[in-house]
Amino acid sequence: MTLEENFLKIEEVIEKLEAEDISLEEAFAAYSEGMQLLKTCNEQVDKVEKKVLKKVNQLLNNLRKILKILILNTN
Repeated sequence: MTLEENFLKIEEVIEKLEAEDISLEEAFAAYSEGMQLLKTCNEQVDKVEKKVLKKVNQLLNNLRKILKILILNTN
């Protein structure tokens, strides 16, 4: 599932937990499902964050190279 789909599932779990007629067993099952979904979302966000940081570092390295070339060409 995508991150967005997992967020939607979490919203559904919250709605279940907020229902007045939910049994203790259903509440525990929904809570467990929600915790697993949160763990999955956290892992997905971590992966995206690592990809973004890698791209940012690549861009910074390229920018440093360009700046060195520009500095050398102005001297």
